[in-house]
Amino acid sequence: WTSPPRCTSSHLDEPARGVFQITPTEYALERSFVDRALDEGSERMRLTRIVPEQHDGKVVGVSVFGISPDSLLGMLGLQNGDTLQTINGYDISTPEVALEAYARLRTATELTVRLKRHGAPVTLRYHIR
Repeated sequence: WTSPPRCTSSHLDEPARGVFQITPTEYALERSFVDRALDEGSERMRLTRIVPEQHDGKVVGVSVFGISPDSLLGMLGLQNGDTLQTINGYDISTPEVALEAYARLRTATELTVRLKRHGAPVTLRYHIR
């Protein structure tokens, strides 16, 4: 496994520690990294913009912006403009379901994120150990 690029922003406190890229769409995450990211989530996400994505008047996911390759989400394989659709099968088009998916991250050992990137489907997989 290879570590993603190191983050140079001091407020992120080395988020690359605990993230290992296996393939372009598969990652291994240390449990301590996931716990730290969840505990410090709002600070780490302050530059990220999340916008509901609509199709035919219905919310179909959330698009993310403000992601650089050395940011937390960038090291997890997300890119500017990605539209997140499901997390572990949970449709994240509503805030209630998105919160449910977020709450389950504390105990998850596997994480599958389905998204659209430039109109094409992409699946990111995370193994939490």
